[in-house]
Amino acid sequence: MPKPKFNVHERCLLTALENSIIPLTARALADMLGIGWETSSRNLNKLHSKGFVDKTTSGNRTYWHYKK
Repeated sequence: MPKPKFNVHERCLLTALENSIIPLTARALADMLGIGWETSSRNLNKLHSKGFVDKTTSGNRTYWHYKK
């Protein structure tokens, strides 16, 4: 099976989520990584569609976590 290819933002987001003990919002990840919220959100959705992260919605917030 070929190794998945990730862009730099996807790699950073995956690493941050792998190392987090709690799910994080796109805004929190963006602030941690010094990237824009839109960039964070777009790349998290890409990772979700590829099956590498999961999301949970609570109220109007979406929390992302690494899919183990």
